[in-house]
Amino acid sequence: EFSDVPAQPMKAVKDAVNFMMVTLGNLDSDDQVSLEVYGTTGRHEVDLTSDHVQVSNRLGEMQAAYYDSWTNMGSGIQRAIEELSSSRARTTARKTMVLLTDGNANVTASGSVGNYAGGAAYAVERASAAAATGIRIFTVSVGVAELHDAMKDPEALIAAADEALYAAKNAGRNCVRTSGKKET
Repeated sequence: EFSDVPAQPMKAVKDAVNFMMVTLGNLDSDDQVSLEVYGTTGRHEVDLTSDHVQVSNRLGEMQAAYYDSWTNMGSGIQRAIEELSSSRARTTARKTMVLLTDGNANVTASGSVGNYAGGAAYAVERASAAAATGIRIFTVSVGVAELHDAMKDPEALIAAADEALYAAKNAGRNCVRTSGKKET
C-alpha cells in the first residue's frame, strides 16, 4: 500500500521521460531505449526497443516506492550495463544511460539496506564500470513545486520550481527537492 506516497516528484520524472521519448521519436533516428528501475534490487522493465511509447507507458504505471522504498542505484546501473551490452544492443551505437534518482543510494553491493556510505560506494563503483565499457551516464536533478491557491500567477509557480531546482543542485545534484514556497 503506497497510498501515502506523493505523486510528486514522480510526476516530474514521468513528464521528463515522456518529453525525452517524444523528442527521440521526432528525431527519426532509430534510437533504442530501455527501462531499468531500482529499489532493494535493480529490475529490468523494458527491453531495448525503438518503441519509445513502451517505456513511457511502463513508467506511467509506476509510482515512487513502486517495489519498495530503498535506493539500490548500483544495482540499477548494473541492470543498465547488462541491457546495453546485451544482444539487443546495436554494437555500433553509442551507449548512454540517463540516471533519474533521489540521490540517496542506500543499498550496498551485498544488499545491506540503510547504508548510505556503502550504497554510494556501490553506485560509484558500478558507474565506473559503465564508464570503463564506454557507457556515458547523465544524471538529472529535479525541482518540484505545486500550484497553490495562494499563488497569484504562473510566474510564481516557475519561481518556486526554480528555487527547488537550485536546492537540488546545492544539495549535491542528482536528487529531487520540492519547494515549500507558498505565496500570499
